[in-house]
Amino acid sequence: MDLLNLTHPAPIQTISPAFCTTLDVLRLDLIDPVVSGNKWYKLKYNVLKVLEQSTKHPELPCALLTFGGPYSNHIHATAAAGMHFKIPTIGIIRGEDHPQTSPTLKDAADWGMQLEFISRSAYAEKDTEDFKSWIYEQYGHVHIVPEGGSNYLGLNGCMDILTGIDVQGYDAIVCAMGTGTTVAGLLLSTPATLPIYGVPVLKNGGFLKDEVRKHLFYFLVDQDAVTDIMDRLVILDQYHYGGYGKWTPELIQKMAEIEKEFQLPLDRVYTAKAFEALSDDALRDKKTLFIHTGGLQGNR
Repeated sequence: MDLLNLTHPAPIQTISPAFCTTLDVLRLDLIDPVVSGNKWYKLKYNVLKVLEQSTKHPELPCALLTFGGPYSNHIHATAAAGMHFKIPTIGIIRGEDHPQTSPTLKDAADWGMQLEFISRSAYAEKDTEDFKSWIYEQYGHVHIVPEGGSNYLGLNGCMDILTGIDVQGYDAIVCAMGTGTTVAGLLLSTPATLPIYGVPVLKNGGFLKDEVRKHLFYFLVDQDAVTDIMDRLVILDQYHYGGYGKWTPELIQKMAEIEKEFQLPLDRVYTAKAFEALSDDALRDKKTLFIHTGGLQGNR
């Protein structure tokens, strides 16, 4: 599939789980076997920028550098995109404990990503100007993408997720939240009357409402417009199952049941938790579009 020119939407799967009559699932996990889900949409315009820079200055190849943990979907997708488009990639990886045990990082290395392991304390400084200066001194001509693809270009990509899909008939759109970038893109690209329900996969994830607000202001530079859009965002923050990267045997069992009954695979970090939120009272009797954000490799 031509990832840079997706001219048709991802497939929509209609199912009938016990808690509602019908539910539509936008299967972003099916747009590509590896660079799938919202991960590609957040990478799309960053990849285009690197390709453009390399075309303009072939004597100075530009690498794509980003950040993540040893099981990061974003690192995995970035490495795969780099191999696909013949772009050098660099991953700054959080932590130094047994990195060779991660199948995610093994894939990334096999696909040509240069991995740099740093301490958690150093990783916490990754957004500072001093750290960025170190990156440019160490690696030269690079395009830096924040963790999770949460920059302006990533937000632009997330605005493309619903291209070609008529959302007028829905009462709600539901999506997992990690950085808030995808939800911000959905808010910017949907009708002014359509509520977006965000499901944080982190404990105490209510703070993500402020992150979404920052993304919107960075894009619109209009506080009144941001306030109007934010009125459509509903945070359902009680479905984190203990926090980011945590789950219970009950959640794993529910994932297995959903896959068996509907042929709908979910991942335990993001989509399984967001799927649980679909039974929330706030969504009762609503015609809902659930965004499957991919990330299935994380189940390994």
